[in-house]
Amino acid sequence: MSKNTFVDRYFKIEIDEHHTNIYLKDISWPEPFTPQESIKLITTLPKDSNEQAINQAIEDIIKNEEYFLTCSECNELNLSNHMFDNLLCKACANNNHGEVF
Repeated sequence: MSKNTFVDRYFKIEIDEHHTNIYLKDISWPEPFTPQESIKLITTLPKDSNEQAINQAIEDIIKNEEYFLTCSECNELNLSNHMFDNLLCKACANNNHGEVF
């Protein structure tokens, strides 16, 4: 997945009259076949922040294990709450280790 696609999938950036707000998007399934999208404000920058500052803030979020982890088997970067544990994504846990969700 390209970096732009990744950022589009997981981040929402809004600029209001005072700030540049960076949100993290997530999808959960409270019931089968019922996906629910949520957004969480992660950081706020000054309104006049340039593209470099916004990109650096996004990079800092991606490097923060509270929000993202890399699967040790497939090397995919995943939302931390979409991981089976700190090492395996749910897909690898299911496909390679027989875990059922």
